[in-house]
Amino acid sequence: RDPSIAAMVLDSPFSDLTVLAEELVDVYVSFKIPKWMVGVAMQLITSSIRDKADFDISDLVPIDHVEKTFIPALFTAAYNDTFIRPQHAKRLYEKYAGDKNFVMMEGDHNS
Repeated sequence: RDPSIAAMVLDSPFSDLTVLAEELVDVYVSFKIPKWMVGVAMQLITSSIRDKADFDISDLVPIDHVEKTFIPALFTAAYNDTFIRPQHAKRLYEKYAGDKNFVMMEGDHNS
């Protein structure tokens, strides 16, 4: 929608913020937390951000928009990324409507 954007480089993009939050809890918390509890925490965070910034983070679901996006895009992900797992970028790439490329890199999220 912005003609000044010629292309995008999406480095370790997430496909859905809620899914990402659930995955991060699974990876970085040493004990099992029920998904409903993660959901309650996300609701509290969402409410706080909505109150302070007038923005709803539950709207951060890029996978819902890629089928309507046509700007040429390069998607990248790292093989050993445990912060934003490579399947997020792969899902976005697969559903993306515009010209696209996908590159897997050696390393982790901060490589």
